[in-house]
Amino acid sequence: ERERERMEHRTHPPLFPAQANELRRLLYEQYVDPGPLNDKDKFKNVTLPFWMKKLNALAVASDANDLGLGPGKSFTFGDISIFEVLNQVVNHVGDDILQKYEHREIKVFYDTCSKRARLRLYMDNRKPAKF
Repeated sequence: ERERERMEHRTHPPLFPAQANELRRLLYEQYVDPGPLNDKDKFKNVTLPFWMKKLNALAVASDANDLGLGPGKSFTFGDISIFEVLNQVVNHVGDDILQKYEHREIKVFYDTCSKRARLRLYMDNRKPAKF
């Protein structure tokens, strides 16, 4: 019972925005913004694989018990926050970055989200960001 409570807390959608913000912070700190902490190799070879494994666990949990990301009963703000940060990673690091990891569920999550009609409409019509 305690393990189930811990699992539900760990994968509960309100935590997703905080996790997305942490990955976004690291993306900009280590990959996008110039500065003393910029280390593209570290981001691609250490930080991103760690986060892909972590996020993939949430996508797997969703498939198992609707405790994580994606196609569960509800498409939540948490799902949007994770999709949005993955989209930033793809835009900065490259379209193929999600294919490089053994954890495929997060790629399926990203692809599924990007096919949602309203997200697709937004992505197709948004103005390019000035980086």
